[in-house]
Amino acid sequence: MEVHYLNSDRRRRAAAEAFGRSEAVLLAFPLYMHAMPGIVMTWLELLEPLDPSRQVRMGCIVQGGLPEARQSSAVAAFLGRLPGRLGCVPAGTVVRGGVEAMRFAPAFMFRRLRRHFTTLGRQLGTAGRFDDATIAAVAGHETMPAWRRGLFRILEVAGLSDRYWVTTLRENHALEHCFDRPYAPGSASPTGPGPG
Repeated sequence: MEVHYLNSDRRRRAAAEAFGRSEAVLLAFPLYMHAMPGIVMTWLELLEPLDPSRQVRMGCIVQGGLPEARQSSAVAAFLGRLPGRLGCVPAGTVVRGGVEAMRFAPAFMFRRLRRHFTTLGRQLGTAGRFDDATIAAVAGHETMPAWRRGLFRILEVAGLSDRYWVTTLRENHALEHCFDRPYAPGSASPTGPGPG
């Protein structure tokens, strides 16, 4: 098994070469502002479709930071067609929201989810596809349950719902700029004046 990261031109080229000789491919990435990160799309544009007779299996996992999986629906639809366009056999697409907290939450809180992710990789390697029950177990909620929406409203009223983001903005000296609109018509943008 080879693991490739896509965070530099050199690594993307190496991953594209590895794709060409793969027996199975698992593409996993975080959602970025409701869309696929640019570095992933840049990598996809490097790929040449494989010979379909090779029957290379391809599975995709999308991780979103927001708790609802619905934000990933457009990307999931794209990924559902992607394996066929690349000459691969679709092994399944998994979308999971609420994963951002894994960076700072205690490990026990995500123990089951980590196990499910491991199971998905094992299923791709042995059966050539994700099991529907595991996909459902990983996916979680398409939308937040009513009780959780109510909890968020209480946290918002208490001033706690945005605490993580406000702290991050303060640490990066960006809180005073969080509502800036540098690319709005008539605004000065980082690359010069916007359209008037």
